[in-house]
Amino acid sequence: MAMDERGRALALSFAKRKFGEYYASGPPRLEPPSELIRREFGFLFFGEKFMLRHRSFSSAEELRAFLKEKVPSDAYHSTALYRDPGAEMENKGWIGADLCFDIDADHLEAPCKFEHDRWSCECGATGAGPAPGACPKCGAEGLKEEAWMCESCLERAKDELLKLMEILCSDFGIAYSDMSAYFSGHRGYHLHVRSEAVLRMGESERREIVDYLTGVGVDPSAHGFSISSGGPAPSPSSPGWAGRISMAITEILTSCSEEELRAIGLAPRAVRAILGERDSLLRDWLDGGGWGLRRRVGGKGWGAILKRAIEMASVKIDTVVTTDIHRLIRLPGSLNGKTGLVVMPLGVDGIEDFEPFTDAAAFEGEERVHVVEAPRLKLGGESFGPYRDETVTLPASAALLLICKGRAYPAVN
Repeated sequence: MAMDERGRALALSFAKRKFGEYYASGPPRLEPPSELIRREFGFLFFGEKFMLRHRSFSSAEELRAFLKEKVPSDAYHSTALYRDPGAEMENKGWIGADLCFDIDADHLEAPCKFEHDRWSCECGATGAGPAPGACPKCGAEGLKEEAWMCESCLERAKDELLKLMEILCSDFGIAYSDMSAYFSGHRGYHLHVRSEAVLRMGESERREIVDYLTGVGVDPSAHGFSISSGGPAPSPSSPGWAGRISMAITEILTSCSEEELRAIGLAPRAVRAILGERDSLLRDWLDGGGWGLRRRVGGKGWGAILKRAIEMASVKIDTVVTTDIHRLIRLPGSLNGKTGLVVMPLGVDGIEDFEPFTDAAAFEGEERVHVVEAPRLKLGGESFGPYRDETVTLPASAALLLICKGRAYPAVN
C-alpha cells in the first residue's frame, strides 16, 4: 500500500514539528565534534532534496542555535579538519581527518532480513529479503528496496563494532581512549578514531587498513594454515589473523548446520563427517589444530573452510567511509531523519548494554497515527504491530519512527 499525497504532507509537518521540539529543548546528548571551528557541516531539510554544505560554526552555542532555528532532518560534520571549512572544497585547506568506520546491518548476513525487508519491481514482482541483482520476472535492474531494522540485525551490527574495536586495539595499537562509538540512529554504528597517529593518513594508507580489516589478500598459508601438509595449525589464542581464522574454524565446527556446511562448499561426505564426529573433531582442533578435520574434508574442502573462516573473521564495514578523507558523518546527538532516533554517543564501557530501541528514543507521551503498512516494531521494551491500514495510538517515538520511515501519518479526526 502506498501513502497518498495528503498523508505525506501530514507526515512531513508532524516530523518537522517533533524535530523542532527536540532541538528547542537543548538536547543534552548533542555532542559537537572536537575542534569544531575546523569542521565543515552539512544539513538536509524536510521536504527538500538538496544538502546545505560548506557551513562552519565558531562555537557549540552557534551550532545549537542553528539547529533550533532551521530544524534540519539530518545533520552532519566532516571527519576532516580544514583551515577554512566554510570555503568551497578546493579552497578549504585540508589539515587531516579522523579515521572513521561505518558498520551497517545492510552489510551483514542476517536471516531476519527475510522477515522484514522487501523489494519490488515496476513490473509488479515483489519479494522478501535483500533485492536480487535483477528482477526474476522481467530481468530489470535497480529494484526498489524497503529495508527495516530489528533487534537481531542491530545486535549483529553491535557485535561487529566490538570486533572492530578489538582488532584496532590488538593489531594496530590504537587505544580505546582514542575511539568514540555512536549508534547511527538507523541500522548500525559509527566509530571515530581521533589520534595524531591517524590524523594525516591519506587515502592509500586508509585503504591499507581497510584491506587488512576486511581480509583482502589474506593468504592462510602465510598465517600457518597449510593447504596440503605441515604441522599443527595456529590456535584461537594466536595473535592477529592466525588466531581469528582458527577461532572462525572453531565456530564452524561448533555450530554450523548441515545447510550452512553445504553452503561453504563442502561435499556431502565431508558434511556427514563433520556432523557425525563433531565433538572429536573439535577436541582435535582445539588440542593443537590437528589433521583430523583436514583428513575428513579433503584438500578442496579444507580450502573452502579456510575461505569461509576468513570471511567470518573479517570486519564488515562500509569501505568508502573509511577511505574518504573529506567524508561527512552524522552529528552525534542529532536526530536521524529516517527514524527520529538519536545518533547516540556511547561510552566504550556501555556498548554491550546499549539498547537502541530504548536508549535512543527521544520523545515521551503518545501519538495517534494511521499506519499504512508496517512490520512488527519493538521500542522501549514493548512490541507493536504488524499493522496494515490501521489507526492506532503509539508511544511518540514509535509513531515518529513509522512516520519517518514513510509507513504512517498523523491521524486526523
